[in-house]
Amino acid sequence: MVKTREFDIQNYLTDPESIIYFLNAALEANDAHFFTQALGEVAKSEGMTKLAQRSGIPRESLYQILSGKGNPRLDTLMRVLDNLGFSLSLRPLEENEEETSKDHKNKEGIVYKEPTYA
Repeated sequence: MVKTREFDIQNYLTDPESIIYFLNAALEANDAHFFTQALGEVAKSEGMTKLAQRSGIPRESLYQILSGKGNPRLDTLMRVLDNLGFSLSLRPLEENEEETSKDHKNKEGIVYKEPTYA
């Protein structure tokens, strides 16, 4: 019988470069809940209690906000990112990304195209 260990992403979020790579990959999924869940993993790796003290957001609220089930406001996400030592930035879409950005996946995993209007 093969023995396996449970995968824990927090073991790999050990430096700013790996955290940036992880959060950028989560952003590229274009799913707000997925991103907040990824941000929650980063927050746990840094210490949720410490983040709560620095940000002024109660620890229990942070767990809820960053669970992927909450729907945090942008200013809350920016406050969390700031207290983790990061910020958001924008870049223009590449030409081939513009086409795929109009594709969406529903909860059942079915991809559909966003309608285009003339």
